[in-house]
Amino acid sequence: MKKFFLGFIISVFVLMIFGFNKRTDFFQTNKIIPPDQVKGMKAENMDDTYLNYFQSVLETKGKLKIAVMGSSVTKGTGSSSPKMSWPSRLKTFLQERNELKYRDIQLVNYGFSGFKAEDLLKEGKADQLILEKPDFIILETCIINNYRQSSTLFETIKYIDDLVNKIKKELPGAKILIISPNPILSPNKNQVGLTYDDYQMQTTAYFQQEGLNYMNIYDEMNKLLSQNNHKLQDYLADEIHPNDQGYKVWFEILLKHLF
Repeated sequence: MKKFFLGFIISVFVLMIFGFNKRTDFFQTNKIIPPDQVKGMKAENMDDTYLNYFQSVLETKGKLKIAVMGSSVTKGTGSSSPKMSWPSRLKTFLQERNELKYRDIQLVNYGFSGFKAEDLLKEGKADQLILEKPDFIILETCIINNYRQSSTLFETIKYIDDLVNKIKKELPGAKILIISPNPILSPNKNQVGLTYDDYQMQTTAYFQQEGLNYMNIYDEMNKLLSQNNHKLQDYLADEIHPNDQGYKVWFEILLKHLF
């Protein structure tokens, strides 16, 4: 009986270790990712274009439901009105596009100020999104708040991974696009010695490793500003949140990826 019990305990321990093995291995081999190796990375495993997918859903179900989830920059904080946020701009664009015009297109916004992926899970927001049964989900990583609240990189990626896997399990037919948040005016290290750029680079590298659908809004916005010799502060309402112009740029970058 003692041997059986010991064997059971060992088996449970092995399973627990295996469950965290993927993330642990990542940080053992990727403690520092050179910027030139992750800038502009984008993984894509869609079998078809998003437009064709949207049209297919509309033909099959008669309606298309999109859900966006993330932090305050998904909620639209910093814009002059809700319609100026990137999710509202996306909804308007789809409703006015010729191929989708006059169709039933819905968009629900699960953006919450101060939230990380961990909070979206623990506060039941992910469960609420799942109950909506969306066909397409855009998941903003919330890493601005991981940076500001000094989460470790391990915790940051663990909960993003848990969130993505939960949605995939509960909504196996839905498509998920992960996006980074925007650049911010804060170059300093936080209490765990990490910069915002560290969170961007490490999450990008992880999504690349896992082959997840990912759009790097952060890099694309920085690239656009550099090419046009523009200042980031002109696109922000404060040190963190985009203004109307910033959300317009975000939307346009997202649009190029979707179509």
